[in-house]
Amino acid sequence: MIDLNNIRTIIFDLGGVVLDIYPERTVQAFDNLGIRDAASWVGNGHHKALFHDLEVGKISEKVFYDEVRSLVKDKLSTEAIKLAWNAMIGTISLERIGIIERLRATRSVFLLSNTNVIHHKHFDAMAAKYDSLSDLFDKVYYSYEMGLSKPDSAIFQQVLSENQLKPEETLFLDDSTKNIEVAQAMGMQAVLITPNEGMEQLFK
Repeated sequence: MIDLNNIRTIIFDLGGVVLDIYPERTVQAFDNLGIRDAASWVGNGHHKALFHDLEVGKISEKVFYDEVRSLVKDKLSTEAIKLAWNAMIGTISLERIGIIERLRATRSVFLLSNTNVIHHKHFDAMAAKYDSLSDLFDKVYYSYEMGLSKPDSAIFQQVLSENQLKPEETLFLDDSTKNIEVAQAMGMQAVLITPNEGMEQLFK
């Protein structure tokens, strides 16, 4: 059990923690478009190949669409690719928003997400009552803007250093065991979020 009395900052992952996410929906959507290898590229917060390059900002949105188009014989529209790529994004519940708001009243709350510019545009307006998801947090960090991604320890160190955070007073929540292990190795308290043990159970 986490003792929140010793916690001054909470760093949230986005997909699988704050936002429901369904990677299998994107795999199926790409399969429907004739892209058969998507299952080997699309992960739960750890994408590979072309999708990883987009996630760490190595390629632009336009290059991503062009590269995906090159994978099939039939000419795909940008809108069709966008819909398939965004198919994995679910919803943000009002209950989770309320939890973050209550925690923010007494602590700093950050968001640290492996994500990309296309997904960012899609989910940014999904937090009810907020014009932008970033308004729900004191600060947000997105991998494609940083040129880094979890579980690289450098992305965690940047967040800690920029905000002068003490690892032992920082709680990190993520749905990836790899990410949790790195955070713990750096001295942070960390909790693995699962479908059965989500934010709602942790902070009840």
